[in-house]
Amino acid sequence: MHTPLLTAIASASGTIRLRHLCAQNLANTSWAFAALDVHDAPLMAAIASSALTILHEFGTQGVSNSAWAFSVLAVPDSPLIAAIASSAIARISVFHTQELSNTAWAFSSLRLKHGPLFEAISAASIRRIHADVLMTTGASSAASQPREDHDQCTPLHLSITAWAFAALGYSDWPLLQATAAAAIPLMFQFKPQCLANTSWAFAACYCHNDPLLTAIAAEARKRMSEFVMQNLSNTVWAVATLRYVHQPLFKAIASEAVRKLSVCHIEASASPSEPP
Repeated sequence: MHTPLLTAIASASGTIRLRHLCAQNLANTSWAFAALDVHDAPLMAAIASSALTILHEFGTQGVSNSAWAFSVLAVPDSPLIAAIASSAIARISVFHTQELSNTAWAFSSLRLKHGPLFEAISAASIRRIHADVLMTTGASSAASQPREDHDQCTPLHLSITAWAFAALGYSDWPLLQATAAAAIPLMFQFKPQCLANTSWAFAACYCHNDPLLTAIAAEARKRMSEFVMQNLSNTVWAVATLRYVHQPLFKAIASEAVRKLSVCHIEASASPSEPP
């Protein structure tokens, strides 16, 4: 990362100059600073002000990326966020899967509840998930035909969306059941954080789906050495909350937690003590 360059870009990007940037330039600039975790409040305020006037020109990726960027940088610009929600709702049917999950994640990370937006995201996500399930199972001849606009629901998208809804207290059972149906055949692709986040989301909503939990338990045991402590604690909290008794999973989590805690203890003991 070249901090001096980014600082110079931010300093040069006054409100007057930003007003001459197109929608894609504004979205790309906010995304770039967020992706590199560079905080510049004046720049983001200027981008928000300029984006408000031309938000109707933003593509769906620009809308979701802008929401993501302002969330990553923890800049809850109320007028822009409200406008993004309205714009997303109006065009939700053409949002791609990643755009749906990114938008849900952004609002959830900012702790911003927006019922109409999340209802729209839920409906669009369920349609996408059902299309994926049909294409995977071949249950429909129409579903077996490739679609140009089809982008597959990945484990990351499924887990992020479920987490975003649960984190805001939205217990959307139809969405969660659709998520479970799509996740089970893809469970071998789930990484530890996706496994932990998915189980946490279902537990936070008190949605018990036995086939999903069984699939998560089986995959988690295979990947247990890859789990970090937060993954372990979130997973064990989830299965305990849902009263899902799975002794092999509990033993695997306990064993891995002991191993990781022992390593932490050894590393802490090996570190030089601070002088008195």
